[in-house]
Formats: sequence, structure tokens, C-alpha cells
Amino acid sequence: MPQGNTCRRCSVNRVNSLCQLYEQAYVKNDPLAQKQIKTLVALAENRGYKEGCQILIASLPEEVVRKISWNICSLLTDDDFTKNGVNTHGRR
Repeated sequence: MPQGNTCRRCSVNRVNSLCQLYEQAYVKNDPLAQKQIKTLVALAENRGYKEGCQILIASLPEEVVRKISWNICSLLTDDDFTKNGVNTHGRR
């Protein structure tokens, strides 16, 4: 697969990982997860998705978190997650 392209399964894995990270950060109040999600949001913001910061609000409905996660993840790679200590191939 050419660099820059991604398979749907990889995209779903990243979205699921970001949703799990949101839960860790804002439901379980995990400071490391909060730092990681802020870093990933900043990366997406630098790549053009300014509205991604909405995911930094606690108590969002699950469907809103998932929708924002899809948009954020469309601009991120597995390497972005890995470099920030977030596993996209299973549980954290």
C-alpha cells in the first residue's frame, strides 16, 4: 500500500484506540491518557482539523466522541499513536 494510504481496518483500530483513550482520560481521570490525547489532538490540529479540540471536553456522548475521533484519525498514522505510547492493535 503506498505511503499515505490506509486500510479501513487500520482506521477503525485508530478510532477505537482514540475512543478508549478518551474513556481513560475523562471517565477514569488518567493523567497520562489526558496528556496523550492532547498530543494527538494537537497533531491533528497542526494538520488542519482545528475542531478536534472538542474531544478534550469531558462527559461527551459516546457517538460524539466517535464522530470526532474519525475526523482526528483521518489525519493521524499508526506511528503518531505509537510515538505517543498509544497501542492501535488491541488494548492499552
